[in-house]
Amino acid sequence: MTADRQDAYDDALSAIRNHVDDLGAWLGIWENRKEPDAHARRCAGDAVNAMDSMLRQLYLLRGTAQLGDPPGGRRSRGAGRRAAAQGR
Repeated sequence: MTADRQDAYDDALSAIRNHVDDLGAWLGIWENRKEPDAHARRCAGDAVNAMDSMLRQLYLLRGTAQLGDPPGGRRSRGAGRRAAAQGR
């Protein structure tokens, strides 16, 4: 079954997948470097930037997944107690 609509996660997951593909190549170049190797150092820097970007995308996905109450409008019992303790 495929969906014709664009899911809120599509852009972030695509970005993560692209970075994972690139990350493997960059780390392979770094692992097989022969010093001095400016290209390998640039690849290592690109790998770090890709990991930073992936972490940002995962953070955004996590925030999107936690918006609002769960389906059915029910909170966990712990969340209800915390809200009651805080006067909500």
